[in-house]
Amino acid sequence: MPLPGIPIEDIDTPALVIDLDLLESNIARMADFFSDKKANLRPHTKTHKTPILAHKQIEAGAQG
Repeated sequence: MPLPGIPIEDIDTPALVIDLDLLESNIARMADFFSDKKANLRPHTKTHKTPILAHKQIEAGAQG
């Protein structure tokens, strides 16, 4: 598994490359947006197909 800080040329493809700070910020932003709504946040995990990301979304209040 590649580690943070390795040259991009050394990463096998296809690879999911994520800015973790931006990911956390986006998850928090969507959770905040839905916090006072009558609707629930139900993101499509089919988009990323990554259990770790799905768990982060669920921990922030997403359903599904």
